[in-house]
Amino acid sequence: MDRSLKWTQRQWDVWGKKDPLFAVLSLDDKRRGRWDPDEFFETGRSEIRELLERIGSLPIGLSRRVALDFGCGVGRLTQALSEYYDLTIGVDIAPSMIELANSYNKQGDRCRYDLNKTSDLRQYRDGMFDLIYSNIVLQHVPSRLSRQYVAEFVRILSPGGVAVFHCPSQPEPGSVTTRSQARRVVKEGVRFAANTSARALRRSIPYPKMLMSGIPRDDVFRIVSEAGGDVLVAQLTPWGATGWIAYTYYVTKAGLMAG
Repeated sequence: MDRSLKWTQRQWDVWGKKDPLFAVLSLDDKRRGRWDPDEFFETGRSEIRELLERIGSLPIGLSRRVALDFGCGVGRLTQALSEYYDLTIGVDIAPSMIELANSYNKQGDRCRYDLNKTSDLRQYRDGMFDLIYSNIVLQHVPSRLSRQYVAEFVRILSPGGVAVFHCPSQPEPGSVTTRSQARRVVKEGVRFAANTSARALRRSIPYPKMLMSGIPRDDVFRIVSEAGGDVLVAQLTPWGATGWIAYTYYVTKAGLMAG
C-alpha cells in the first residue's frame, strides 16, 4: 500500500474508533459522541434531497440505477442515496468506518459497503455508476492521491451520469494554511505511522489531526478533461475546508450531455 495512503487509512481508522459521527460531520457541539444517530442520518437525507434537486436543474438525463458514495464514513449519505437508487455503494478507506456503516445499514441489499485499499478505484468497472457523490472528503486526502481519484471518477461514471465532488482549490488570502504545511503534516504522519503499530497509534493519538489539502481549480478542469470528462459547473462552496477556497464540481463524460 502507498505510504501516504496507509497513513491516511490509519488516521481515519482511529477516528472511526474514537468519535466516528463527529469525524464525518464535525460540528463543534457534537464532539465526543454527542451526535444523536437519528439526527445525524437525517442530515444525510436533507443533503441528498437538495443534491438531487440541483442535479435536476442541469441539462442532463440521469438514470437511478447505481450510485457511489466516495468516502462514505459510517454511511450518512449512502443510506440516504439508497432511498433513490436501485443500488448504492459506499466506499471508504477505514475498516472501522465500514464496520460501523454495515451496522447502521437499514436498506438491506439496496446498499453495500466496500473497503478501498488502493490509490485508485480499480474494484469498479468502467461506466458503472450513474451518480458519484463525494462531499467534504477529498480535502482530507493527500493531493497526489485525490488527483488520481478525480480521474477515476470520470472512468467509472456512466454515459449520461454525473459526478459531484467537493474539493478545496487554494488557501484563502492571509490563511495560515499553506501547501508546505499540508505536505509536512503528511510527511510527519507517514514517518510516525511507519514506526508505530496500528494498535499503538490508536492509543497515542486520541483525536488525530485532519489533513487539509486541495487541488487548484484549473488543475481539476485539466484532470477531468484528460480523463475524458467535462466540468458542467464549478460552484464556489462556503462549507468545509476552513481557511480554503473550495468548489463543488459537477462532471459528466465528455460530449455526452443530454440535449
